[in-house]
Amino acid sequence: MSSVPVQLPELRREGFGWRVWSGPALCMPHAHQHDEIEINVVRSGVLEYLWGGEVHRLEAGQVGLFWGARPHRLLSASPGSVLSWLTLPTTRFQRFVLPAALREAVWSGKLLVASEQAMTAALFDQWQHDPADEEHQVTAELEVQAWLRRFALRAQVPAAARLADRTGGAAWDHALSLARRIQQDFAQPLQVQSLAAELGLHPNYVSGVFRKVFGVSLREYLMRCRLAQAQHLLIASELSVLDVALESGFGSTSRFFAAFAERHGCSPRAYRTAHRGQGG
Repeated sequence: MSSVPVQLPELRREGFGWRVWSGPALCMPHAHQHDEIEINVVRSGVLEYLWGGEVHRLEAGQVGLFWGARPHRLLSASPGSVLSWLTLPTTRFQRFVLPAALREAVWSGKLLVASEQAMTAALFDQWQHDPADEEHQVTAELEVQAWLRRFALRAQVPAAARLADRTGGAAWDHALSLARRIQQDFAQPLQVQSLAAELGLHPNYVSGVFRKVFGVSLREYLMRCRLAQAQHLLIASELSVLDVALESGFGSTSRFFAAFAERHGCSPRAYRTAHRGQGG
């Protein structure tokens, strides 16, 4: 596996829209987030992803699908690894007629993995080189919807990869433990001091090792997990905005509105309106 830098810049938030790309799999020096649904097809090699406080391994012939709202990072790629990659706006995904189990798994932040379908490589190549006109776009969306329905027939939530070959040591293990704790209990009133105490460590130490691995502070990671849950509930539930705030771990609605506007540039209600699809 290729090596991964220890010191990381801040976690990035990005936006891609509809994009299809194929080429060498490049390790990410930091985690990032985006609103789109992401599909990764491993054409060759072995890839390792950091996802939800765990490392997941995808090999040639496997496909990973997830919602990019939760922090994620491509940690390593074996020499010669090639990846096809597609991002699909959530508004389009929400319009698709898809199995309820697939939709719920995606919105709840699960990483789904399946073996590659016979026509996947050809379809991705076609989508990548299609002209950017409306007719080709509509055709591609119909094909993606059909592909997703077939993907749902075989998709599974994978177990975390073994980490015996990783050289991060105790600091790496501590950071992953903290991330898993936050992913599981972000709706609870977590504090850095209490999280450190659970591991028998000093708060300054756990803050430092977490930033080195994830490129963002514990508090910011917690905030991003809460915001990702709020996005999920705004899109996939009928809860009021107040209940969304409470269910996502925000003890104050004013704090929720401020954090949401800072991250998304709009109010929670406006986000819900913009991302609610028709039908499906």
